[in-house]
Amino acid sequence: MDIKFILCTKETHEVEFSIDKMWGIVRFKVDRKLVRKFFKFDWLHTPYIFNFTIDETERSENRSEIKIICEPPLLFAPFRKWKYSVLADGKILKSGEG
Repeated sequence: MDIKFILCTKETHEVEFSIDKMWGIVRFKVDRKLVRKFFKFDWLHTPYIFNFTIDETERSENRSEIKIICEPPLLFAPFRKWKYSVLADGKILKSGEG
């Protein structure tokens, strides 16, 4: 499942989130640079909530908190579409299935 969206603060960032539903590899990219990659092995607890922070410096006032909520179906999850929601600073940016 791949989710792409544009985040606009003082600067515009292209954000990509992908999750390999079969093997559990999660990737998070900002401006086409890999920021975080990890494995998600805990597939029994749903929904899955991923929290990320985008900021230019550690003490930036333009810090953006991103929360991605994924809700897989209970049966045959790797082969079916998942519902997702993307929230930035508490506001819904994007939602759908993928």
